[in-house]
Amino acid sequence: MTIIGKRDEWDLIERLLPVGWQEQARLRGAFQRARRAQTPGDLLRLLLFHAVNDGGLRSTVTQAAAAGLARMSQVGLLKRMRSSVAWLTWIAAELCREFRDGAELPLAFRPRIVDSTTVQAPGARSTDWRLHYALDLQTLDCDWHELTDCHGAELLERVPIKPGDVLLGDRGYARAVGIAAVVKAGGHVIVRLPWNHGRTIDRDGRAFQVLARKIHEA
Repeated sequence: MTIIGKRDEWDLIERLLPVGWQEQARLRGAFQRARRAQTPGDLLRLLLFHAVNDGGLRSTVTQAAAAGLARMSQVGLLKRMRSSVAWLTWIAAELCREFRDGAELPLAFRPRIVDSTTVQAPGARSTDWRLHYALDLQTLDCDWHELTDCHGAELLERVPIKPGDVLLGDRGYARAVGIAAVVKAGGHVIVRLPWNHGRTIDRDGRAFQVLARKIHEA
């Protein structure tokens, strides 16, 4: 994969970015001065290329230098990635704001989605690591993450919980231990249930089978 040249579609991409994105690069500490990258646009382009480049830091900085986009070391790129988190978060939130309505929930609740994804090293034939994360659905900010080996299971009890948090997860999180941990911390859980889910009870303590209820309602 190679970086596209200076005179290409990048101008079009810049026009799609939210108003004020260059000023926000400075305000949020991503771009302080023209040193290794000449403009906030050059920096953003470099970061986006690295996100899809399979070759790692070394490959990215080598190709960036060859294209005349930026000259920096692998360590320099890593530092720029770390200092650009708040800026990239702002850009993503602003872009998404145009396509969705803001969540209208009581102030006491914070909706969050919890999930995980697998990570493979170059040339790997199976999963090497698993990245667990939670997204704040109001800000679209990744407010928590944890990296485990390939055996790290999806567990609600991994996630830090504040009172009023509402965790949304798939059926892999439908475990009594994890749900109990969230409730004990003052949170709430919305998960998909498998057809053979564990024992559940209603508000009156009576046994409750979701599948049987659905068949009865149908």
